[in-house]
Amino acid sequence: MNITFKNVSYTYQPNTPLAHQALKNIDLNIKSGSFTCIAGKTGAGKSTLVQLINGLLKPTSGELQVGSITLGEGKNNSIKQLRQHVAMVFQYPEHQLFEETVKKDLLFGPRNFGLKVTDEQVEKVIHQVGLDTTVLEKSPFELSGGQKRRVAIACSLILKPFILILDEPTAGLDPVGQMEMMELFKTLHEAGMTVIMITHHMEHALRHADQILIFDQGQLTLSGTPQDLFSNTEQIEGVGLAVPEVILFINEVNRQLGINLSYKGQTVEELAREVVNALKVSEVN
Repeated sequence: MNITFKNVSYTYQPNTPLAHQALKNIDLNIKSGSFTCIAGKTGAGKSTLVQLINGLLKPTSGELQVGSITLGEGKNNSIKQLRQHVAMVFQYPEHQLFEETVKKDLLFGPRNFGLKVTDEQVEKVIHQVGLDTTVLEKSPFELSGGQKRRVAIACSLILKPFILILDEPTAGLDPVGQMEMMELFKTLHEAGMTVIMITHHMEHALRHADQILIFDQGQLTLSGTPQDLFSNTEQIEGVGLAVPEVILFINEVNRQLGINLSYKGQTVEELAREVVNALKVSEVN
């Protein structure tokens, strides 16, 4: 399902003294099966953008197309169908967990769409997010913050969506948990799912994204592949974002040693070997 914004704007509380334009004339395209990271400072319009894709908000003006579904003035009649195919995990998982047990929370979405889910499917999705089946009979409010986040992700995955939207999905997780979650999203992406992730972790964006969209004050200010955007560290820092440490390392090595390293998804160990090899070649010459 391709996603296309055509001159989309969104205003909260329009025609009131409290009116606030959160998005301004957005034109962008997210290809089906891609991994897109969305970044920007607080209040930049990131959450508003993804809530439009999910149908939680409707464009104030302009037109948004998600697959064959069009959202815009007088074109909002397929919201239920849209939400079955576009799943969203909120930044604060407790906002979408409300049932007596984890299992009941997992079954709420499918039941709402008239879908039958077997116990085997429930157990599979729980294991998929790194939890044990013993949590199924527990109250979601007895769980840790990280466990709640995993349950919220499982509640989205059980619907088998085409598009998965994640709002800061690694918040509250320790470094190992973050790595496990990012590997899960990578696996889902490689299986063909469109993944859209709001994140302030530029390392995650660099390593996993096909494209990065950077917003500032409701406008799309920068977009492109991670390699293209991070090749200009000044423009990234100019919108208040941190440049990944690996990019800073490469830039400093190139500056001090006069070599020409570039980032192509290497690990730190692989980069270190490239530095050693480059220095050996330099010594021979």
